[in-house]
Amino acid sequence: MPAKNDKQKWWQQITEYSRVVIFILMFITMSLSVDHFFSIENMLGLALSISQIGMVACTMMFCLASRDFDLLVGSTVAFAGVLCALVLNTTDNTFITIVAAVAAGSAIGFVNGAVIAYLWINALITTLATMEIVRGLGFIVSHGQAVGVSSDTFIARRFDHVRCLVADLGHAGVFYRVRRAAKSSCVRAQYARNWR
Repeated sequence: MPAKNDKQKWWQQITEYSRVVIFILMFITMSLSVDHFFSIENMLGLALSISQIGMVACTMMFCLASRDFDLLVGSTVAFAGVLCALVLNTTDNTFITIVAAVAAGSAIGFVNGAVIAYLWINALITTLATMEIVRGLGFIVSHGQAVGVSSDTFIARRFDHVRCLVADLGHAGVFYRVRRAAKSSCVRAQYARNWR
């Protein structure tokens, strides 16, 4: 029996740490086989792209904490990015750009939260429909073309990750607050009906 328990523990250790080991092996393989993979510029680029995914994941936590989910986050980030680039190219003002991105994310989050909370439409249906609408708005605003940033100060300060953060925080925060307020008002209304 002890040999079987040792095998089970050994197998559990392997399965528990297999992702980490595979990641380390892939990282070492890529560092040895690809030129400039382990360079500072590439590591900074990887860190920036991972930070955007991490910010989106952290803001999704608000929706999941309220026992809902949001399919719209990716489209909101894309729309806020396009809007951010257009406003920055037009005004060359970073503060106005960040305010525009937060306002866009907040407006989208407010619409989603209001539709789900007050019209009682399922979060899956609402966020799926709004995702297509926001994706279409991004396509219309950008005229179907990639929008680049021509501001040297924005590029020099690397505000690209700030755009992602503020749009997501605005979107998720408003969505969470509207949904939570509606849930508490619905609970109060149902409580009052039950005691009549």
